[in-house]
Amino acid sequence: MAEHALQQYASTGPFAMLLEGILDTYQSLGVSEPQKPEQLWTALRIQRSMVEWYMEREQWVQAITLLREWLVSWVMARIGQVNLQSRSARERVEKEIRDEANAFLESRRSDKAFQPLFLKSIGELQEILQIWIDLVEVRNDIDHAGMRDQPKDAVSLVEQIKALAARVDGIPLEN
Repeated sequence: MAEHALQQYASTGPFAMLLEGILDTYQSLGVSEPQKPEQLWTALRIQRSMVEWYMEREQWVQAITLLREWLVSWVMARIGQVNLQSRSARERVEKEIRDEANAFLESRRSDKAFQPLFLKSIGELQEILQIWIDLVEVRNDIDHAGMRDQPKDAVSLVEQIKALAARVDGIPLEN
């Protein structure tokens, strides 16, 4: 479609030369119908590769933002919520993750066994909650531009994003 439009005018020649590179770069990052349940895990796999793509280009804000959204989507998929675009469902799951993470932190502080409240069906829940806790800390440092008590320096934040991405890469992509 874009090729046809660019061929109509001689002045668009330089843009036509860029089109192939744009297609090569972005085409592999798309899913035709991500809202379809059968494409759910494919969409999550591609989003994980998008995090890598952002990191290769040193787009750290986008990488940490997508890591957070990816984790919410992954939890939704694991509990059977396949409409990842539903704002109300995402907000509900985010609240459940946040509440579970707070309960997890409290259990560690009080030296008591962690008892999941909402997400009992996720076998690797404690690992997911620790990633969430670490991810939120890094994202908040970045999103609030260091306007927090004891913000981390930029180099440390980049290293933490890389480490979080590696941990997320280890999360299984099927039920």
